[in-house]
Amino acid sequence: MANGLYTTFLSALMNKQLDLDTDQINVALLDSGYSVNLTVQDHYSAYCAAHQIQTGILSNNTITSGVFNADNYEFPNVTHGSNAKYIVVYHDTTDQLIAYFDTDSNGAIDLPCVGNDIHTEWNASGIFAFANCP
Repeated sequence: MANGLYTTFLSALMNKQLDLDTDQINVALLDSGYSVNLTVQDHYSAYCAAHQIQTGILSNNTITSGVFNADNYEFPNVTHGSNAKYIVVYHDTTDQLIAYFDTDSNGAIDLPCVGNDIHTEWNASGIFAFANCP
């Protein structure tokens, strides 16, 4: 699976159930036990919590010209029995899954969790963007 947005997030956004730049948006590291389905999965607690390594809160969220962005996030002192394989972004209050990442600029995410800090550095273009209609 490639990085992507959850379909249920797109519906929630269009129904004005979320506000990405003012609501609390969380980020989570997940282990290899997680199996993504972008078209069906909707809530973090139902699909991701069992595979959680560590979570955090994004800060300085912005929306500019259809691009969602926030400060890079550092997961401190990450200790877990297996490597971090996925990063998901989700809405704190509604538990709505937003975005899924299994690759970065170096390829597949596979980060050891041996008491180290894991730094997420979002793309210079933003975390995700909405393009014009085809």
